[in-house]
Order: sequence, then C-alpha cells, then structure tokens
Amino acid sequence: MTGVCVCVCVCVCVCVCSAPDVSVVNSSSVSGHEGGDISVQCLYSSDYQNKLKQWCRYKDQSCYTVGRTDTSQNSSVQISDDGRRSFTVRMTGLRLTDSGWYWCSAGDALSPVHLTVIEAGVESYDGGSNHTLTVQTGGSVTIPCYYDKKYTQQKKYWFSESDKSNTYTNTTEKNLSVMDHPDQSLFTVTIRNLQNKHTGNYYCIVETGEQPPIKTIYEPYLKIQSAPDVSVVSSSVSGHEGGDISVQCFYSSDYQNEVKQWCRYKDQSCYTVGRTVTSQISSVQISDDGRRSFTVLMTGLSLTGSGWYCCSVGDLQVPVQLTVTEPKRAFTTIPAATPSPIEADIHTTQQSANRNPTSVNKIIYSK
Repeated sequence: MTGVCVCVCVCVCVCVCSAPDVSVVNSSSVSGHEGGDISVQCLYSSDYQNKLKQWCRYKDQSCYTVGRTDTSQNSSVQISDDGRRSFTVRMTGLRLTDSGWYWCSAGDALSPVHLTVIEAGVESYDGGSNHTLTVQTGGSVTIPCYYDKKYTQQKKYWFSESDKSNTYTNTTEKNLSVMDHPDQSLFTVTIRNLQNKHTGNYYCIVETGEQPPIKTIYEPYLKIQSAPDVSVVSSSVSGHEGGDISVQCFYSSDYQNEVKQWCRYKDQSCYTVGRTVTSQISSVQISDDGRRSFTVLMTGLSLTGSGWYCCSVGDLQVPVQLTVTEPKRAFTTIPAATPSPIEADIHTTQQSANRNPTSVNKIIYSK
C-alpha cells in the first residue's frame, strides 16, 4: 500500500494513505450515557490480518486486547475480531471518567476515536447535523462553533452556501464578525441586520491540516422570520457561582406540542421540560406554562457552567450565552478602637521618651 508517512516526536508516525491501514466506521467520535454502553467498529487492511488488535486509551496508555474482557475502574471493555478485517470494541457500564481519546490499534497502525460520556438523565443531540436557528427580521444572532482542541492552531472559517463566501476567524465587517476563542475551543459568528435573503445553509469549517483537509463542525440553517417560531428575550445571561439564573423561551402555536429542551452546545447534552436533573454544572429544571413559553431554571451554578446553550423546540433552536462569575467578596471596614487610659499613658510616655531619651531611665526605673 502506498502512502506518505510523517514521523512526529520520533515514536509516532502519521500516515496519509489513499486507503488507511486502520480506520473507524461512521465517525471518529462516539457518545454514550453514564451507566450505558457504546460500540466502535475498527477496520484494518489485509496486511494487518495477523497483527495484534487493541483498544487503547491516550490518557494512561492502557490497552485492551482482542479476545479478552477487562473490567477497569471505569467500564468493562470487550473486543472481538470477526476475522473479516474488522474488530468491534464494546464498552459497558460507562462512567464520566471514561470520556477522552482512545485509538483502534492493529500492529503499529492506529486510528483515533473520541468518547464523550454524558451524565445519567441527560439527553444528547447530534451537534454536527443540521439545526434551524430562528432569527427576527432585522435582528442579529451569535452562533458558537465548537472544535476539538487539536485544531486550536488551525485556520477556521464561516461558509455561506448562498454566495459561496468564506470568512476566516478574527474578521470584522459591517454586519459580520467571526472571532476565534482558542481558550474555549470555539469560534463565534455574529451576523447583524438579518433579512429574508439571509435564510439558508451555513457551515462552520476547520482546515484540519490532515486528511480530509477540511472538517465541517456545525451546519446551521438560518430561518429569518418577522415573528420567529422560537425566541428569547435576551441572548445572553449571567450569574454568580452558587447562584441561579432563569431563561424564558417563547414558541409559536405551531410548536405547542413539540418537545421543549434546554441544550448545551459544548457536550451536546439536553434537558427536557418536566424533568429536574442535577449535573456537575448545576441543577436544571424546565417548566412549560402551556401559554407558548417555557422557563429554564439553573440553580447552584458552577464556573464550568459558562458557555453556549440553546432553547430548543422541535427542530428549531435559539442560542443563549451563559456567563458564570465568581461571587463578589464583601469587605468590612473595622473602625479604629479608642485607646484605653493605660494605652494612652504608654503612648504619651513613649512620645516623651523619643523627645528626651535621657528621661527614659527615670520613667522606667524610678521607684
């Protein structure tokens, strides 16, 4: 098999081939719920038929081998080889600590896979697929585009399908701003003065520096309406650590019977109306008043709760930014105490001594 191999840090080689020796079916990322299970199918070429097949974790360099079932402090891992150039990894009893990077390995060839474990009781959605964002005519919207940390130094851009234009990050125009936030692993796109002509498909894209050369990380469809089917009073909200915030989401009568959710972009987790869920970032409760609005109440906020969320009704969404800050510390001014008569005498004596050092002996030793 032909290909170009580039060696990094002496011991790791990345091979760019027309047909990779090891690959993953469907996607290089997978998610599951705490206590649940996931499976990953790893493919390998005929040249690697007799090589050792493993599922390894980057964090601690631990590996699980085909034909064995291992139970670790995290989950139970079983790997089976079908003998037809693929092996399947099955992880059961998932824990939150299982989240992270792994790889399918056959001999010295490997393919990375990212696993996200979502807290029990929290639903998930496909963050990369089409989502319709509703915006009022003449209004504005800010869209978060989260990317993997390994793409921090790579170029990113916003692509408009209607006019086939690319706008790279850290660009500000009259009605468009695309800004990178590497410390948060996302870039944001702010579009102002939206009109009906702006309705259409858009894409958040990363230039990977590998194969394939570009990766679409988010595909929003913008729907510009004079009266949006889903909306919020404000697209940003803030609160203090340990405190709480509430967000009111409005929807049209056409969406009365659709599922209402509050979703987090970063980990693609969702909270549904009628349920109270306590997570690592806060306790989330959502209630629908039946009069075309539902309210999200987040209590016990933590700093890690900061980020982008959305009000979701059916297939429609509206982004909302949450900022959690440290609580303000109160400073109390303590008034100076009035000296006692004895302290006053000592102070006066000391002042006198400073002016006339020879009198000190008389003051201290006289009887």
